[in-house]
Amino acid sequence: MIRSILLVLLLFVPFIGQDSKPVCNDIVGEWKWFVGPQLTIKADHTFSNGENSGNWEVASAKERKYTLRWDVGGFVDTVILSADGRKLTGTNNDKNNVSGERVGECSAK
Repeated sequence: MIRSILLVLLLFVPFIGQDSKPVCNDIVGEWKWFVGPQLTIKADHTFSNGENSGNWEVASAKERKYTLRWDVGGFVDTVILSADGRKLTGTNNDKNNVSGERVGECSAK
């Protein structure tokens, strides 16, 4: 019995008190966009910065690639989410660079 209790303690004690940081596996969240106001990307596949809005989709989950289609201006951004989930980088349909940096923590899943 004591041996079992010691085994359980040895297995679980190292995990007590560890920080559990959110995993940033998708683009849902708040972004400091390269131009204009802060961009809010929602789980319902919409986004808005208060001046313009649009829809987004996953272009390639394996590559962490997303497509953002803006309602005004006809812009289509193709971006890749960094491995740590903190940056978006890519180009738009006019071959201009686009980018964003995550503001705050990732959304809870």
